[in-house]
Amino acid sequence: MGKNQEIVGIKIVKGRTAAIFQIVESAGTPKDVLDSLGVVGSRLYKKQPKHCNICQSSEMATLELIGVASRPLFWECNDCGALWCKEERGWIEERIKRLDNVWTNVHDWEPPDFDFLN
Repeated sequence: MGKNQEIVGIKIVKGRTAAIFQIVESAGTPKDVLDSLGVVGSRLYKKQPKHCNICQSSEMATLELIGVASRPLFWECNDCGALWCKEERGWIEERIKRLDNVWTNVHDWEPPDFDFLN
């Protein structure tokens, strides 16, 4: 998602898990949502890419979007933040489209226990 990128409707919960809420209204279509998150192209990478095609880094992590799927959907470059699809982009867009009337108040969430997660 890019180190300096701030997107309305995204909250990083811990490490590589993010929650999407009210983002379709702020970003537009599901395609626009993925573009604003920093998803590069539509090529599918079931296995971790050997390196980032943007900055050539080999350091990658997975990223899950809470509410979209209960598994990681992207490979994220640890250096530049570029995202690469682990699932078909069209499938991810359809899942985002289903969130159209979903709403959550992030302030109602309990903060994660970082000591437990580490």
